[in-house]
Amino acid sequence: MDKRLKFAIPLVVLASIFLISGFNFSLEEPINDNLMPINYHSSVCKQVLRSNGMLEEAECGSNVLYNTGAEMIENLLGDGTTGAVLNISLGNASADAGDPQADASEDFTVYAAGGLSSIEGTKSSNGNGNWTVTKTFTATADNLLTNVTRLTNLTGTNFAGNNFTLVTLQTNDQLTINWTVWVT
Repeated sequence: MDKRLKFAIPLVVLASIFLISGFNFSLEEPINDNLMPINYHSSVCKQVLRSNGMLEEAECGSNVLYNTGAEMIENLLGDGTTGAVLNISLGNASADAGDPQADASEDFTVYAAGGLSSIEGTKSSNGNGNWTVTKTFTATADNLLTNVTRLTNLTGTNFAGNNFTLVTLQTNDQLTINWTVWVT
C-alpha cells in the first residue's frame, strides 16, 4: 500500500469523527429562550491586605450548595405567611393568555370565577430543595378556556409562569396543576 494512502486513511477517519462530534443529534425539544431553570449561583472571593500595605490579587470561585442550604431555599419560598410561593392562578385564554416572559409582561387575564379562581395549592416536600405545589380546580361553568398558569406568593407577586396545551373545561371537569420546583 502506498505510504501516502496509509497516512491519509487515519486522517480521513479522524476528520470524520471530528465533524460528526460537532453536530447535535438530540431528539429533545428545542430550548425556549424564555425558560429560566432554577439554579443556584454564587461567587466567593478572598483578598489579603498585608500589614505592610501590599494587596494580594483577589481569588474568586464558586461554592457548593449544601443540602441544608437547598432546604433553606425551599423553606423560604414554600413556607411563611406572605412570602410563601403557593398560590396557583390560571389564565383566561378567551380574554388573553400569552406565553410567559421573564419580566411577566405577557398578556394574562386571571380567572376570577367559574371554579378557576387563584388559590393556594398544597405543598409537599420531595427532598432537599425539591418541592411540589398542587391544586385541582373544578369547573363550575361551561366553555372555560385556559392554557397558562402562574405560581405566585400569597400577596400576588409573580414567581413563575407556564403555558400548556389549550384546554376547554365544562361544568364539573377537573384540571390539576402540579408545580414541582427544585434547586440545583
